[in-house]
Amino acid sequence: MSPLLRRAVLISLSLPFTTPIPAAPGQGLPGSITGHVTDGGAKGVAGASVQLIGTPYWARTRDDGSFRLDNVAPGSHLLRARLLGYASDSARVTVTSGAAAEATLALHPAAVSLDNVLVVAHRMGWDST
Repeated sequence: MSPLLRRAVLISLSLPFTTPIPAAPGQGLPGSITGHVTDGGAKGVAGASVQLIGTPYWARTRDDGSFRLDNVAPGSHLLRARLLGYASDSARVTVTSGAAAEATLALHPAAVSLDNVLVVAHRMGWDST
């Protein structure tokens, strides 16, 4: 059996035995945050970055604007959604032990100023002089 196949088998056999670990003693089980990022109306925004401020947790929204963050410590958290071409939005979310919190964020189109880009091309074997 190849080393890569052996590693894949070991990982697949160990997955049923993994359990979530509480973020800190006495806080209880981690929860999750689910929600949607919209365009200010009913339409979901795909590809937006949703970050749990102060943690390494983030997610990218799906085609319908939905997202999910797992293993979030219980407590109050600040959630921020961003996408180029939109003004960011933030919301405070409270996660309870072992439960899923719901959040909806709205991104509104905003003009973005970018630096100029200069593209130069040269034709092989051609001299401009």
